Amino acid sequence: MKVSVIISIYKTRKELIRKTLLSILNQTYTNLEVIIIFDGCIDEEIRYIKKVTACDSRVQFIQNSENIGLTKSLHKGLEASSGNFIARIDDGDIWRKDKIERQVEFLKENKNCVLVGTNYKCFTQSESNSIPKRYLPVSNKLIKKWLFIGKNPFLHSSIMFRSNLVNYNINASTSQDYELYTRLYFFGEMANLSDQMVDFLIDDDSISFKRDHEQFFNHLKMHYQFLDAHQKKIDRSKFISDGANLKYKFRFESYRKSYMKFMLVQVNKIGKKSLLGRVFKNILIPDILLYSIRKKYLSILDSIS
Repeated sequence: MKVSVIISIYKTRKELIRKTLLSILNQTYTNLEVIIIFDGCIDEEIRYIKKVTACDSRVQFIQNSENIGLTKSLHKGLEASSGNFIARIDDGDIWRKDKIERQVEFLKENKNCVLVGTNYKCFTQSESNSIPKRYLPVSNKLIKKWLFIGKNPFLHSSIMFRSNLVNYNINASTSQDYELYTRLYFFGEMANLSDQMVDFLIDDDSISFKRDHEQFFNHLKMHYQFLDAHQKKIDRSKFISDGANLKYKFRFESYRKSYMKFMLVQVNKIGKKSLLGRVFKNILIPDILLYSIRKKYLSILDSIS
């Protein structure tokens, strides 16, 4: 069974990407195809990455003529892949040596499972930062409950899924991973390995940190349309094949986004973990407050169904 590993790179840092690439190439499972997409990288970065991977014939490169963004790059990488399974990793993250082997074994043994992730531990570039442990659900039942109530049950850099089922929705500029999982939901079971097999880099310069307001509304549209597909209020087969319609607009969406963006800037200034910051975010932003209430309602609904 061949595994296609897809990584899209944009303005990377040498000390980070080298560790990431070596963690892929040094896997105990060797039947790999590593697809590296250069999405607007400068020539110096491209030369460095090619030098790091020069001795490995399993690596192939796709160079975008311009920066097209993560989702479209992943879509392109998936189209070019030939593996039985697809694995994802972001630059900066690091895999444990036996990660791929463990996941391939799991998918071989569990024919009804379409996607398997792993648990993970976080790190930052600053060794002084203390990061609490995080745990993702392991069982199919709990994973699907998380998706149903709007929570993301997987670390994107940990997943492996069966090929030829779905591709990334090119219109999902953010939350492309959650959107992918809501469509894979309808194909079969899902799981996470309980072991922490990925070191995940927390980077405050990430897209989600800078564009929280856009990510929130994209996620909201994905979640609501997933629920509609689940309840067959919309064409489920179209949702699975095409993905969520992110061109749909909520009432007064532009004003709500602008207000949220302004308030989140204030939250970041105050401190997201401070009491005042949490009050600003969870009480003074109506969309976040109402969505929190709805998720609790869905959780109760799922528990009694």
